[in-house]
Amino acid sequence: MASRPQHSQPQPEPEVAAKLREMGLVSDDLRDAVKDANAEALECTANDVGNRAGYVRWSSPMRRLGDQYAPKGFKRERPNNFELLVSPDRAFGLTTAPGDHNTGTEKMPSTRIDRGPITGQAVIGNRHQLRLDTMSAEFGETTMQIWLLLAYYDEAAEEVRLELSLPVEFFCKPNSKRGVVTAFESPRLILPSISLAPGANIDDEEEDDGQIDVPVARR
Repeated sequence: MASRPQHSQPQPEPEVAAKLREMGLVSDDLRDAVKDANAEALECTANDVGNRAGYVRWSSPMRRLGDQYAPKGFKRERPNNFELLVSPDRAFGLTTAPGDHNTGTEKMPSTRIDRGPITGQAVIGNRHQLRLDTMSAEFGETTMQIWLLLAYYDEAAEEVRLELSLPVEFFCKPNSKRGVVTAFESPRLILPSISLAPGANIDDEEEDDGQIDVPVARR
């Protein structure tokens, strides 16, 4: 009898793991990408430029996932400077975004940093494919779904909560094309949180407007 694969990391609920497998993704890979980016961000000091820690948390997971999944047929693409990791069949693309405190919980999260109009167009495309409205897709010439890998650094709880979820609602700020994602399709793919408590082994682990606002713990 073949033995089941052994995991050194906490695993998501079976239905979440099954959906990730269907997408060609692995929970450990997503968690490691976020974990390593957070560890790199925590090395920033007061002498770094003010937004470097947030930039690292946003950009480094895309680099790691691109390196890891390119041999599996995934591609890194940048339509209108919108950073994506695109699946081999072009059924979906994913990108990273800072989530709010509800990220990785049962409550509905939102993006914590303003997103640009390309995110809004991607949400319209998602809604169109899910037939949630009659608006036409505007995201390039493709019908791929756009997923967000949300991560929230909770300093008080000493953990990073994260999930991979499909955005379906975008709220534009008054007199602006920028806004926040305020709702995601159910079920959201909630991943096990990453512990940053003392003694935890953290070594196993969109549009860029230069305004990534993420708190950094000074150890």
